[in-house]
Amino acid sequence: MSVIKISKGKKICVSLLSLLFIFLGYYLAVYKSFGYKSYNFIIGCVIMNLSIGLFPMLWLNISLEDRSRRNLYVFPMVVISMLILLLIYFKQQEVLEEEIKSYGLTTYGKVIGFEVGFGRSRTKYATFTYTFENKQYIHRIKNYNKQYHLNQSLTLLISKRNPEIFKIMGTNE
Repeated sequence: MSVIKISKGKKICVSLLSLLFIFLGYYLAVYKSFGYKSYNFIIGCVIMNLSIGLFPMLWLNISLEDRSRRNLYVFPMVVISMLILLLIYFKQQEVLEEEIKSYGLTTYGKVIGFEVGFGRSRTKYATFTYTFENKQYIHRIKNYNKQYHLNQSLTLLISKRNPEIFKIMGTNE
């Protein structure tokens, strides 16, 4: 007996809808997560993992009372989730590099402030701004070892096609 009890036709519809959500999550996490304080990476990964986790619940015989079979289901799903996160991270980096390589344009930015992330880690960020086609963009980058300071100039490569995508090439002291 499966965890979710619905007819085969409905299972197929839910599976197709899940597949659509997997593609939506992938698109959000890989292509739309470059904005300032964008949560699209997290949202996309959660959507994908939930959608992928739904397939075994629909199609496999997993009883909630049978602990060993349930654990047999959970372990592969955790491994698959970790692999998905790695795949998405590396694909996102590949998209970034390809976008910069194909549409890269040099511009200059300026560090305008600092932020501290939420949560236990309290990650420190340097916030900077740059202008492209009379539009100002704000971004942040992790500030390891306080390598960035206020009013510091940055040399950036940005994408002409999507100016939210950038890569810091160096600092101008």
